[in-house]
Amino acid sequence: MMMNPQRNFLGKMFGSSPTESNLISNEPPKRIAVTGAAGNIAYSILFRLAAGEFLGKNQRVILHLVDIPMMDNKLLGVQAELHDCAFPLLDEVVCSSDPSVGFKDIDYAFMVGSKPRGPGMERADLLKDNGKIFVNTGKAMGDYAKRDCKSIVVGNPANTNCLILQKYA
Repeated sequence: MMMNPQRNFLGKMFGSSPTESNLISNEPPKRIAVTGAAGNIAYSILFRLAAGEFLGKNQRVILHLVDIPMMDNKLLGVQAELHDCAFPLLDEVVCSSDPSVGFKDIDYAFMVGSKPRGPGMERADLLKDNGKIFVNTGKAMGDYAKRDCKSIVVGNPANTNCLILQKYA
């Protein structure tokens, strides 16, 4: 395990010694994709992932921020904010609207991105639009993600989107 220099410095400053709980693993970082990464829901998740609240305080991560092409500039802003926080577990932030980059070798996927229900939309309308998104996302994950990638679907209708993603991944 590799010692986090910042934690070691703080430990010396406040009189505590390094322990197993503040050592960073030498294991390869886990890759986590978050779709809709420029949106509000994903934004609230990203900082928790980078801080180790998903995989633990010892596991390094690489975040893949995935969104539609018109959100590329916003993704770069989110990337800059993540870098500014200097999370010790965050090895890299990959921004992309290209599924071959966004889903390349990922271990986990948070499927947050989807079309929200608009005024007067029925569930069937939402399913039609988001179904297309999850078919394409599932195909991309099947082509580029690791075979044992685990996914969490947030985009509604989540239960149906899960089934679509499973079928096409």
